[in-house]
Amino acid sequence: MRRAAWRLAAALAAGAAAAPALPQPLADRMHAEGVEWFRAARFPAAFGRFVRLADLGHEPSARYALWMCLNGPELFGRDWDCHGEQLQDWSRLAGVPTPPLRPRLYGRTIVAADRTAPTPPRGRLAPPPR
Repeated sequence: MRRAAWRLAAALAAGAAAAPALPQPLADRMHAEGVEWFRAARFPAAFGRFVRLADLGHEPSARYALWMCLNGPELFGRDWDCHGEQLQDWSRLAGVPTPPLRPRLYGRTIVAADRTAPTPPRGRLAPPPR
């Protein structure tokens, strides 16, 4: 089992698209760890775990990754990094229709400058503080 874990870790680190099939008990343990992270509000770590497992063909992780990707801004305040091909693969694994990847529009954020702070003179650097 330990050897399989090392092979899986090497495949994940290399980003292998055609990674070897991972043993189901190991995948289930890794998925359970991702669920624990999700429940502890460690959402980026959980999403990363679900994506890696889903990309290796783990169906429960594909469901979580798909759901988090589609509901990112509304529930987590951020977009998760996922693309159309992943959505197709995860949907196929989860046995659901492939949802459309919707473009998102973000408003411009305007930050007011602090006008109370002194500004250094233009054209030369201010002397260093003593």
